[in-house]
Amino acid sequence: MSVIELEARDVAIESAPSGLWSDAWYRLKRNPAAIVGFSVIVIVVIVAIFAPLLAPHGPREQNLSLLREGCCPGPSAGHILVSTSSAGTSSHGSSTGRASRS
Repeated sequence: MSVIELEARDVAIESAPSGLWSDAWYRLKRNPAAIVGFSVIVIVVIVAIFAPLLAPHGPREQNLSLLREGCCPGPSAGHILVSTSSAGTSSHGSSTGRASRS
């Protein structure tokens, strides 16, 4: 075998033909910033898909009569993280894409 044939065989072994997607995936795995960005996008898409389950009540659905009576209920089975007696801001609009009006 000649030197040219050996070099040609080495080059063929090193650079096996690959597709566009496999090249893109290889470059993505080697770029940490791209992985972080991709993760953020995936999280935002998952929150957008499950927004009705995360915030099932509208921002205007409040029982303000409880405030007049002096009662401020805490979290309940229906509202695990927040109470509904708050007349302040609501994070519901940001997860469902609705604009809140003040």
